[in-house]
Amino acid sequence: MHQGYPKETLVRFLKGREWNVAKAHKMIVECLNWRIQNEIDSVLERPIAPVDLYRSICDSQLIGLSGYTKEGLPIFGIGVGHSTYDKASVITLMLAICLVGYNYSQNHKSVWFEAISTKPNKGTCYDS
Repeated sequence: MHQGYPKETLVRFLKGREWNVAKAHKMIVECLNWRIQNEIDSVLERPIAPVDLYRSICDSQLIGLSGYTKEGLPIFGIGVGHSTYDKASVITLMLAICLVGYNYSQNHKSVWFEAISTKPNKGTCYDS
């Protein structure tokens, strides 16, 4: 469970599956297996590579392309560590995400970028 919050973690999984216990159970088992396979609990013990990419993202507080998924979609690193988390910072960051995604899709017509969202097709930025 997540850092000593078992009740809250279970509630999040239940909410995520509309209170369907069987689906929530399946989802949490898959999540735990993924965490084990990818050594998530020890990820902070390993050095971040490439260091120069990580530092440039952190220093700029913007976002940067850090690679691609197996499907060829872009993976962006978001440096929010120095953010004040005020409304202006969040809006600026979301605009930057949308602009980078839009610019990327203009250069690679078959690829689109979806901004962070809690529900599919809500708050997305993409170019079809």
